[in-house]
Amino acid sequence: MTSATKIFGDWGSTRFRLWQIHDGKVTGSVELPGLLAQQGEPRAVLHTALAKLGGNTGRVLVCGMAGARGGLAQVPYLPCPATPEDIAQAVARIDIDGCEVAIVPGLSFSAPDGYCDVMRGEETQVIGAADLCGGEDATFILPGTHAKWVAWRNGRMVQFATAMTGEMNALLASSSLLDGPLAPSSTIDEDGFAEGLARNDEDLPLTALLFAARSMRMTGQRSDEWARGYISGLLIGHEVARMLRLRWIAQNPPVLVAAGQLARCYEQALARFGAKARLLDPERCAIVGLERIDALT
Repeated sequence: MTSATKIFGDWGSTRFRLWQIHDGKVTGSVELPGLLAQQGEPRAVLHTALAKLGGNTGRVLVCGMAGARGGLAQVPYLPCPATPEDIAQAVARIDIDGCEVAIVPGLSFSAPDGYCDVMRGEETQVIGAADLCGGEDATFILPGTHAKWVAWRNGRMVQFATAMTGEMNALLASSSLLDGPLAPSSTIDEDGFAEGLARNDEDLPLTALLFAARSMRMTGQRSDEWARGYISGLLIGHEVARMLRLRWIAQNPPVLVAAGQLARCYEQALARFGAKARLLDPERCAIVGLERIDALT
């Protein structure tokens, strides 16, 4: 992009964010529900978001679910390993009523055992995070609906793994009998979370450990709020403990791309299992990553 004013976007499953950037600074932003929760056709949603920023007739650069099936246009995954230059070269361009929209491709990874993994949006955050870390080798941890653990080596993403911890937590909270009829909460019971983390040291299967959230409530020994915290601690701890055992993850220093309560939960889990991570803000990483891709296109 050559204009001093740019529009960057991160279209996630749960949140869609647009930022207006002028001379390297955020001068406006808008947030709408993500692809799985939004109402209306994606192109209409984009027009609504742009209108909230005062309209736009130039080019928009967006990552994430904009390139997924059901998004603005389906953009093929780019296989790992991939550099920022590889990703920039694979950016797809479409015209929406005179507005040029550039869509960042997602990444895929095929493991030796034949199983594959995919991501959309996190690759852009990783590019930004790597820039903020000076390009040093690292393992980037991006919690969320589908948490990503990404190996960055020699200036490229070489491997990654996904844990659907956030989605499992939400499903168990909304569609199971484990933690009772609680309304969604922005806080986590600290005692419950700590107990959930600690129980990952036991040999019982995860499904057995999860049921304690119900049995402890039904016998009156713990509260509904405790049960929700316990489930979160159990699931996040299960993810972190097992990911840290993987050699390709453990060989480089961890960098956590998260904010707020989610960052605190993962920091606590990492510490519980012997790791300490540098913390980076996910929004800043997304914007820096989009700036890098923009400069390469």
